Amino acid sequence: WLLYLFPYDGNTGPGYPRVAFLGASLFAFSPLTWHWSIQAEIFPLNNLIVCTMLYLAVKYCVTRDLQYAYLGAFTIGLGLSNQHTCILFAAPLVLWMISTNSDRLLQGTVMAKLVVSGLAGLLWYIQVYLGGLRAAPGSWGDSSSLAGFFVHVLRSEYGTLTLGHNEGKLKSQLVPATVMYLQNLPKEM
Repeated sequence: WLLYLFPYDGNTGPGYPRVAFLGASLFAFSPLTWHWSIQAEIFPLNNLIVCTMLYLAVKYCVTRDLQYAYLGAFTIGLGLSNQHTCILFAAPLVLWMISTNSDRLLQGTVMAKLVVSGLAGLLWYIQVYLGGLRAAPGSWGDSSSLAGFFVHVLRSEYGTLTLGHNEGKLKSQLVPATVMYLQNLPKEM
């Protein structure tokens, strides 16, 4: 649906509505999209946040309106409070935005507002602390203490910025997983 917004946006020109509609439809009716969209999961939320960051970055580069840069910084903070891998998308995006308009974005007051906006997105971690004060059985650990809070924020129990705990096992599954992916790829087309 995000692709469908651009052609009708007055700032980006006429666009290609048929191509945008086709792309949005292919995504919307993909079996994999439906499979992961029927329940609340952290990865689809991360995808929404990443798409929002991309949309705001493009809007800023087209309009040069600082409100989109501030909203983008807030969205990056929100994304980092959701999932750490967001930084792998946010860092190149920020570098691209700065390279396109460094004279304006690196001004003192603008940079300070961008930092404050990013920190405001991280305020979601206050809920982590408050939730730890009245943790229910089966919760994600004790985040009411400072040490427990940092264990949760850094995802130490799960591995910070890693895709698997046992790298030896991960390496041994690379070839079978790739073969399985390639076998199922035609079914997804």
